[in-house]
Amino acid sequence: MLVAVVAACGSDKKPELPTAVPSVELTHDAAPTRADAAVVTPIDAGANAPRPERVVYDLVDNRHAAHRTVNGDLVVDAGDIGFAKYTRFGATHWRLGQTVGGKRMAVPDAIAGIEVPLTVEQARTSKQLAMQLTVAADVTLSVKINGGKAGKDWRTTLSGGTTVVGLDIDPKRLVVGENQIALEWKAKGKPKQGEPTVAIEWIRIGQKRELTPTDPRAAAQFDAAQHAIVLAKDAMLTYFVTIPDGANLVANVEAPCTVDVRARPSADAFAGGVLDAQRDRVDLTAMSGRVVALTLTAHDCDRATITQPRITLHGAEPVRMPTAPPPTYVVLWEMDGVRADSIPLITPGAPARTPVLDELAATSAAFRQVYVSGGEAISNGDGAVPDLATIAKPIQESGYAGAAVTGSGTTLVDEAIKQLDALRAKPTYLFVGASHGLVCPKDPADIATLRALYDSSITAEDAQLGRFIAQLRTWSIWDQTMLIVASNHGVELFEDGRCGNGSLRESVVRIPLVIHDPSRFPGGAIIEEGVNGVDIFATILDAIGAKPAASTEPALPRESLVAVAQGVGKGWPRPSYAASRSASVMRIGRWKITVNSAGVPTVGDLVGDPAETKDLSATAPVERRMLTDNLGVFLTLRFSWQPSWGVSTAVTPDGAKALDAASVQ
Repeated sequence: MLVAVVAACGSDKKPELPTAVPSVELTHDAAPTRADAAVVTPIDAGANAPRPERVVYDLVDNRHAAHRTVNGDLVVDAGDIGFAKYTRFGATHWRLGQTVGGKRMAVPDAIAGIEVPLTVEQARTSKQLAMQLTVAADVTLSVKINGGKAGKDWRTTLSGGTTVVGLDIDPKRLVVGENQIALEWKAKGKPKQGEPTVAIEWIRIGQKRELTPTDPRAAAQFDAAQHAIVLAKDAMLTYFVTIPDGANLVANVEAPCTVDVRARPSADAFAGGVLDAQRDRVDLTAMSGRVVALTLTAHDCDRATITQPRITLHGAEPVRMPTAPPPTYVVLWEMDGVRADSIPLITPGAPARTPVLDELAATSAAFRQVYVSGGEAISNGDGAVPDLATIAKPIQESGYAGAAVTGSGTTLVDEAIKQLDALRAKPTYLFVGASHGLVCPKDPADIATLRALYDSSITAEDAQLGRFIAQLRTWSIWDQTMLIVASNHGVELFEDGRCGNGSLRESVVRIPLVIHDPSRFPGGAIIEEGVNGVDIFATILDAIGAKPAASTEPALPRESLVAVAQGVGKGWPRPSYAASRSASVMRIGRWKITVNSAGVPTVGDLVGDPAETKDLSATAPVERRMLTDNLGVFLTLRFSWQPSWGVSTAVTPDGAKALDAASVQ
């Protein structure tokens, strides 16, 4: 039955810590042997030959993703917003980037936890947890590691003031990989009004050392003005990243210093090389397609300056299409409950027959990794589904008339054509909400039949889309039309015993997205990099030159997809994100992390296990940490993140500056 709507556009509870990850080698050992041994990948022989290449990842701009190792110890900068990658997703129980005594610090609740990755050597030899603290009242500090007392001296009493405190660690409490550290503070007095009871500047986990106010972070610093990394001898920086095909690490290092580079996956293997005055690049192609711990270690001088460090890919920067006038007509065709793996254009080999979408690909851009959190495809960006008039307001202010039609089948298309015909003398926005009418049975007797009916309903809708496009061609307005075909969400079809859209499985959160707008979206383009449903409305506004309507609600970051479709950042993985009330998911390339409300992650490999039956968080530690770094920082800043900052996997210079000053209450 058709329903047509025509709208004028206008706690005190202690957190439970999960069991520690079993012993799996995570990254490099402390103070590695020189990487110019026979086992490493040779330096690119054509290093000095001119060739086009483009930067896809800048190590200085992405400084907030880096992990420090100094004298073999893990050093955590608690004053940096990047501390969020250790705070168990969303900075729960922490206030980050707070200014205390003129310094940036992290302020914990009475009970706060962090999760830190340790290498084989660190887990074997670490005997001390040290922290630089500012304490406003006498407190007792208790520390537990992986659910048990940190060591013999796991509790200490601190007086007010600034101090470096050290507690013994029993190495038997530690594991290779992720370690849970719980901090509990009990104040014996009251701080002055406005002062936090405790603030932390840095944390060091490693061998037992004399406690001094010397800041270990100074051994690994970033000089944003000179676009350089400054490393003391044997100090290390580690980034957890995915290496695309054809990648090189490129940087300049002055004599006599050398910098070892290692790229190590979860498996027992690595590629690497040396940067020095004669060699400015290391070939990383041996790790193509793999997630690695990418480590830089300084040697042969007291302090090495590494300038312009970046990961590059072969090929010139994309040539952007010239600026074009806005489309005269904008049509958002929203399919109800159509999952990405049912559309062959989006997932090759998918079962449904969609000849119209297949043909549409020649003049459109197809996005293969798009996440939504239920209804975001028509969202105004805050994750909620507003009424159609709210959606249309900024479009109306740009001079567009508007209408919306919902329903199914032939009648839906007839009504959509009728409404557009009535308005097409002027710029028009049309929303078409297409329902295929499939209802999940409570107890299907034949799941195969249910899925066949589902696929056939998609084929029928594809045919109706074809009727609509044919009419646009008849009116000779097809080339003036921006047509966006997307789904509001996918659906489970009893793969995991459920039917519907009540989970964060790929079948629910991943949707098809095809955009026809020849003046902005290259025909035949296939975009593998991740994007989000909230980007769709931002893309419409960008195309027509409109600004988003003001919102009093927190808004997820929204980004026009024009640049991505034209090849900006192509080849470097971008994240997709979705959430429910109790969990969040992020996908980066083939890897997906799901985090529940308690901050416990599961990790899936969507290529090796597309049915999402296995949790690899214990056996894929490098992938887990890569996902943790990205989701941890994003969740902390998701309501303030701006498109100009880039994405969590590749922050821009503007984003780096913003993160330098970011704070979270």
